[in-house]
Amino acid sequence: MRESRAPRQSLLERAARIAFTFVVLNCSAVIGLWSAMTRKKVWR
Repeated sequence: MRESRAPRQSLLERAARIAFTFVVLNCSAVIGLWSAMTRKKVWR
């Protein structure tokens, strides 16, 4: 059976998850690029 939530809310939740994933991946990429350019070990 379908949930009683409105389709608009589930679309908003999906967009929020995608945006959060995008922000986290961008943050990781920036940290990785910075550590590669400065040759520092960030995660050790």
